[in-house]
Amino acid sequence: PAAGGIEMLHRETQRVDAAVACDIAYGIASAARHLHERGIIHGDLYAHNILHHGGGRALLGDFGAASLYDTADRRLGSALQRLEVRAFGYLLEELIACCTERTAPMASGLEALAAACLSEDAASRPSFEAVVSELQRWTRTTTRTTT
Repeated sequence: PAAGGIEMLHRETQRVDAAVACDIAYGIASAARHLHERGIIHGDLYAHNILHHGGGRALLGDFGAASLYDTADRRLGSALQRLEVRAFGYLLEELIACCTERTAPMASGLEALAAACLSEDAASRPSFEAVVSELQRWTRTTTRTTT
């Protein structure tokens, strides 16, 4: 980002190393987990709604498609979370496309996680809790909290 500013993530024009991609993914997954714990579905988890600073810190923006749901309805909450996890899988693909080093172990890990998130079988998709746990293995930002 110019002069240390924050900018939107664009896979056509931006390149980041795999560690930064993992940090961004971790931040967004943590934010999504936080939202779902409170009965909020973002509804638009894509790269064009992520603001980031070049060091990997990311902010989730554009809550225009967000909706509330009753967290007491665990079946509905789980279904909505699995739907949003699929969108997160597409976000991971966008992050992978921005990676300068796609052969790095982190990039391979992101690809495997994306595949799990994009599973056609919604019940087999990981929860955001599981996604965050998986990303913590690779991220440099595990000491940061988003809640």
